Amino acid sequence: MTETFYDVMRRQGITHRSFLKFCSLTASALGLGPAMVPRIAEEIQEFVPHSWYNYPDGVKGLHPWDGVTEPSFQLGPNAKGSKTNIEQIDEDAKYSWIKAPRWRGHAMEVGPLARYIVGYASGHEEITEQINFVLKTLSACVIWMASTLQTSRMILRS
Repeated sequence: MTETFYDVMRRQGITHRSFLKFCSLTASALGLGPAMVPRIAEEIQEFVPHSWYNYPDGVKGLHPWDGVTEPSFQLGPNAKGSKTNIEQIDEDAKYSWIKAPRWRGHAMEVGPLARYIVGYASGHEEITEQINFVLKTLSACVIWMASTLQTSRMILRS
């Protein structure tokens, strides 16, 4: 039997309630009201076209609770190296253990980087101070993050 994402989450002690809390935090980070939490949760899908996983239909995304975790580790035909010593990945094939999350069909950055980008785009004081410090230290400008910030702003407005 194929293990679903929900099975994996439960095994790791993450409950349905915890998942909804995550959606609540996402809504808050995006400046959305509590009514958006169920909508955010319903509209998340994960895709695996470049992941070392198989889905029944490799093209169609699945909600995290419906997603399966069926490993299928194979290097692409243009990869260099071996399975235990990958020197170059084949970007046209499967090359990662990470699924590609989408919200409303839009690619989403997940994890700490996403929290910082959304926080910066929404003007969160502490995050803005930290990013500005890093940019100043690196003698960089915010325009280097423009495409990611523009995407965040569009999401904040939708």
